[in-house]
Amino acid sequence: MKNHVKLFTFIVAIVAAVLFINFNGSLSFQPQQVFAQEVLPDTEAPTAPTNLISSVKTDTTVDLSWTQSTDNVGVTSYEVYNGLSVIEAVYGTSYTVAGLTPNTSYSFTVKAKDEAGNVSEASNAVSVTTLSGISAPASIVAAPTTTTVKLTWGAVAGATSYDVEMDGAVLKNTSDTFYTFSGLTPNTQHSFRIRAIKEAVTGDWSTTVSSTTLAYTIASGNIATDTVWTVENSPYLVQGTLTVVQGVHLQVMPGVVILCNPGAGITVNGKMSADNSVFTTVKDPEYGGSGIASTTDYWGGIIVGSTGEFDGDSIKIKYGNTYIYNMSMSSSLRVNGKSRLLNSEVFNSNNHGIHVSSGSEVLIKNTRITNSKNYGIYAANNGTGVLIVEGNTITGSTQSGIYLDDTGSSITSIQNNTITNNSSHGIYINKHGTGILTMQGNTITDNAGYPIYVNMGGLKSNVFEGITENYFGRNILSGITYGGVVVGGYVAIDITIPNNNNYISSGVNIPSGRIVNIKEGTVFRNIDDITVNGKLNAIGTPEKNIVFTAIKDPTYGGSGVTASTDYWGGIIVGSTGEFNGDNIKIIYGNVYINSSTYSGLNVNGKLTLLNSEVASSNGYGIYVSSGSDVIIKSTKVTNSKRYGIYAANNGVGVLTLEHNTITGNTQGGIYLNGTGSSITSVQNNTITNSSSHGININSYGT
Repeated sequence: MKNHVKLFTFIVAIVAAVLFINFNGSLSFQPQQVFAQEVLPDTEAPTAPTNLISSVKTDTTVDLSWTQSTDNVGVTSYEVYNGLSVIEAVYGTSYTVAGLTPNTSYSFTVKAKDEAGNVSEASNAVSVTTLSGISAPASIVAAPTTTTVKLTWGAVAGATSYDVEMDGAVLKNTSDTFYTFSGLTPNTQHSFRIRAIKEAVTGDWSTTVSSTTLAYTIASGNIATDTVWTVENSPYLVQGTLTVVQGVHLQVMPGVVILCNPGAGITVNGKMSADNSVFTTVKDPEYGGSGIASTTDYWGGIIVGSTGEFDGDSIKIKYGNTYIYNMSMSSSLRVNGKSRLLNSEVFNSNNHGIHVSSGSEVLIKNTRITNSKNYGIYAANNGTGVLIVEGNTITGSTQSGIYLDDTGSSITSIQNNTITNNSSHGIYINKHGTGILTMQGNTITDNAGYPIYVNMGGLKSNVFEGITENYFGRNILSGITYGGVVVGGYVAIDITIPNNNNYISSGVNIPSGRIVNIKEGTVFRNIDDITVNGKLNAIGTPEKNIVFTAIKDPTYGGSGVTASTDYWGGIIVGSTGEFNGDNIKIIYGNVYINSSTYSGLNVNGKLTLLNSEVASSNGYGIYVSSGSDVIIKSTKVTNSKRYGIYAANNGVGVLTLEHNTITGNTQGGIYLNGTGSSITSVQNNTITNSSSHGININSYGT
């Protein structure tokens, strides 16, 4: 058959010849109109894969998984990318990337692909760092103190060093399997991690370990072996009484803070040394305490036993309150043994700052002792030791700066100290034994009392030769400025007072059997009387008179005598007393005899007064009522408010008045009112310019 059926497909509609097979098996050809449909190519890309994650990683592999994409025809595969490079085409939704480098960062993405070759947008990127291949350190232990944390860990095979991290910062690389972080704050939490390093490969971080520094290192009971307290374990909290046993050394290193519970203290029977450290109560607000509300918040202080030794340099002792015998003896530092305190501070003590009662060597030097509630330093040495107090500042004490109550033979040196702004005397010498006292070069000023007070009744040896070259500033008591050594009390030993200070009598009594010698040139500026029941020798020279006057005498630095209350108590010679004066002056005396009778010099015993002057007495110049020998010769008696000399001898003695000048007295020159059998000789006197009689013989005995 010439007409074969050919099938063609055209882009436009055509008329096609269609071959039909009839039911009878014959062929027939019938022209038909046929329509062809346009077939388009697949150009639509799949959606981007989502939720790409890395679930597992090793040092050379990374497992990836993702959520499948969708497509209008169908997704046939996924392409896995490392950065911009295709790693592999896969047919599922997960893949393990292999052959990676340890400890290396990678960025992976995935794209979907369909049968037509269309490729989707990239999935989210996943950044992964492969493991190092070095194990992370394990078995990490953190051991805290108050200011340190020591880390230890198990060694990692092959590791050459370790990085140590605290609170997110790498602070140390070490080849050891331990490291200590220091200088931390007590009671503070920190976090730590460690990683191993092998040559150029850095391992993975360990799990995080947390540790909190301790609030305190507890100390109590006995220290029975040599011990060192370090700043790494500071602060230390003393609970109860801590005792350094005899023969044992406790060394406190620089920077250590020792806090003590109220009433808790430290007893040193062995040796304790401290450098640049602090001793205070746990209530001290400067060191985190709640504040000092009362004396019950004070701690028990430091007690150095008789066998003990305490060595402190550049330390602070605060709020101490050692209880010894009774509360009046308490202090911040009590020394019964050996002590050396340099360049330090002792302040806010509940009673004395430092209490010394030792037969050993005690040195307090270049130390500031402030705000003690009693004396700054209380020294009651009864042994044979040496007490050296030099270059210190003692201020703000409720009582005196220094109180000496020694009865032994110890040597005491108090030199070049500044003693100021204390509420009583600068230095109070209540007792002194047979040892040597040196008190020189001190600046004693602005105290509310005397610069130096000497209790004459407490002396076993003469202290006055050693009191020299001190500076006395404004020391004011009851409105009076004191600029000298004040003496008072009953004289306990025979004594000589040298011309090395201005002296002030606050009431001196020379008892029967005692002798006091005063050297030429000495000045007494007095507030109270001098009573002589023993013997007083005041032997001056024409060039160096001995002066007894009122503290307000302007000639000798006083503010001026304007009323009878400005006079002093004068000199009283008792019936058993003897007064020998040569080239002396008695000025502004006011001895009380009775309610209407006063004098500058009241003589009931023996008197020899030569080449002297009695001036400006508030009553009589000299009042004689004696049964002993009285000699007044070549003496001026001037400007008395009553008679110059009033003689009322009722005994059997001899009264000799010769070559005197008696002038300017308000009532008269001489008044004789004797009734006894004494011998009276009044010869070669000059009696002039009195407001009444020259000599008035009112009565005369046998």
